[in-house]
Amino acid sequence: MENLWKKESNGKSSIYMDIFKNIETAEVSNANGLPKNDVISTHLRKKGDGKFGDNLWIDAMEYYNQSLRFAVDSENVSLAYANRAACFPHLKMIDKCLVDIEMSKRENCPKDLMEKLKKCKDDCHKVMKREQQEKTIEGKLSYDCDVNIPCLADVVKIQYNEKFGRHVVAKCDIPAGKVILAEKSFLSTTLSGPITACTSCQKTRMNFIACENCTIAMFCDEKCKKASVLHKYDCNIIYDREPHYNGPLQMMARSIYFGMEAFENMHEMIKFVEATEKIKSNYVPESVVDMQSKYRLFLTLATYSKEYKKETLILAKRLFMILIKLPTVKKAFDTMEKQRFLMHLATKHVIIKILNAINATQNQCQRVATLGLIFPLFNHACAPNLLNFSRGDQQICMTLRPVQAGQQLFVSYSTADVSTRQRQLHLLTHFGFLCACEKCDPKHTTADVTKLLSDPGYAFLQRNRKSDLLNDQNRWTMKKKCIDLLNKHGHSWYSELEFVLDMYIKCEMYEY
Repeated sequence: MENLWKKESNGKSSIYMDIFKNIETAEVSNANGLPKNDVISTHLRKKGDGKFGDNLWIDAMEYYNQSLRFAVDSENVSLAYANRAACFPHLKMIDKCLVDIEMSKRENCPKDLMEKLKKCKDDCHKVMKREQQEKTIEGKLSYDCDVNIPCLADVVKIQYNEKFGRHVVAKCDIPAGKVILAEKSFLSTTLSGPITACTSCQKTRMNFIACENCTIAMFCDEKCKKASVLHKYDCNIIYDREPHYNGPLQMMARSIYFGMEAFENMHEMIKFVEATEKIKSNYVPESVVDMQSKYRLFLTLATYSKEYKKETLILAKRLFMILIKLPTVKKAFDTMEKQRFLMHLATKHVIIKILNAINATQNQCQRVATLGLIFPLFNHACAPNLLNFSRGDQQICMTLRPVQAGQQLFVSYSTADVSTRQRQLHLLTHFGFLCACEKCDPKHTTADVTKLLSDPGYAFLQRNRKSDLLNDQNRWTMKKKCIDLLNKHGHSWYSELEFVLDMYIKCEMYEY
């Protein structure tokens, strides 16, 4: 994008070029959410009651969440909590039922409801004694965390060289099956799906509390509400009436808000961004703990493309047009000079999001976009030594194969099982490099393959390949066999190892 960060002239007081001058786009279709209304809240709660009567627990819960968002009177709030509480036991989430019961009682709970809540609470305690509850498992590092980059294990480090750019290497030998990254996303949003998700962390089926100022946002709890410092910028804002576009626009807008929040004024922000542009090619973060260090790393994430499509500028212009209408943003960018800067900044943020965000399925029907700051620093290999996956707004990386001290850790940018030629063409077109990993340029020997195939553990996996991995004991046994085999035979990659890798990945996915 040749005009990005270009000014109209070389003069000292020159402003940035109008990067959107020849870009045509339709009028943006953003809007405000509806105001809170007890009549609507009651109607939605009754709709939920109908779904509950049909044994559609998730649909009922969704209506109760909507009812809560519209509720004004504390009795309506209490009824929404109480009715939602009744859904949780059917989803094997008794602990959350108990939380909703207490939340309902703290509001203006009708007297006739108190007895029902007491009975429900007693029933929950009985069930908890005899039934296993659904658990939400989050990734946890297998080692102590890096003090300056808390989401990263202290057995790896980020470094830079001319050949690989920024990349991550092992500081010591790391066996297979170890979590070395558990990163809560820098930005996240729900892209699609009918289920309410937390505005802050995108979790679903929680004891949501509603934003007191709008009918759009919900939070897992007071902690998530407090953490969502950017919501104040877009409280009750719908970025696009089309849900498909609303999530991405919200995500990109919030990246701008994050930058605004990190500085006392726009003059400081502009100086910071301009200084960062000069060091972006080889910047290695020493610390990622405060807002400015996080924003600097965000601005230096990869933006490679041979040619950015016109659609990228159209999207950036739409984002700019939405932002400049918001009172908080308009007040901050109150001169032509600042607005031109915002045009370029919005474009830069859009490019970063397009290249670095991950779209993953959170549950059967919910798609979430997450963008981390550390995860994008891992380089690609078609035969990676890391397994990466998303859980809500968290990105987790664990070793698939043993990694020796000094070796680089790789993830795969594509899961498509295609030919080497097709993979290389995709990587060159979208990321600007050709892969030279062991899958693209095999280096293993016949002896490596023979050792694996003759290992009794490999024969065990083959015999039990159809084992029920939902059974904890079966899964743990298979997982241990896989890790043992990978630590013995996984130093090199060869196609025969894929069976073990696939089985291990299945075990981990069932685990999480």
